[in-house]
Amino acid sequence: MFKWIALLAGSIILGCWIGMIPSPWQKVSYKDIATQRENLRRLRNNTFKLISIRAPKEPRVSVEEGDNVTIKVICQDLETGQVLFSSFDEPGEDITAQAGLKQFLPGLDKAILKMSLGEIVEVTLSADLAFGQRGFMAWNVLPFTDVLFEIQLTKVVKLSSTPLIAGEQKPEEIQNTKDSEDRSKKEEVRETVVSVDGQTS
Repeated sequence: MFKWIALLAGSIILGCWIGMIPSPWQKVSYKDIATQRENLRRLRNNTFKLISIRAPKEPRVSVEEGDNVTIKVICQDLETGQVLFSSFDEPGEDITAQAGLKQFLPGLDKAILKMSLGEIVEVTLSADLAFGQRGFMAWNVLPFTDVLFEIQLTKVVKLSSTPLIAGEQKPEEIQNTKDSEDRSKKEEVRETVVSVDGQTS
């Protein structure tokens, strides 16, 4: 029994000495972690997968380059599933910027330009389309981290137009509704005149 314990201990010491097994007293630098994650990355560069999980209501309001948009996001480490950031849980943390002008992460920009107002999508991004080799320590994102985003498009401001918010009518729809109401009132007045005078106008 003692012989096997001694053999196991010797193997561990030897492994630590040649670097195969990390020593418990050895300090691991941020650079070492980044290198390990780069070597273990599961997704190839330029990996982009988008799945719509809630379609917008009709009529669709699509996003075009230059539109000012507001989104809610949940960001997860694709490998561990750990939630790194969620603006759904943080009031006032919605993200607003112009679409297609490199103000978002490359992968987010690409996803937003494919979305419509009120839509929710899941986007899988390789590290080069997300936080890259630097990571983002404000969200505890390590370098070379592949991520999964859930994105909800909550507001779109078209260039030189009225802001559009998910769940609200577009300006032209409001005008059309007002015109319909005006026509209905005129018809009601006409019907009243007919019933009173007994003549059609």
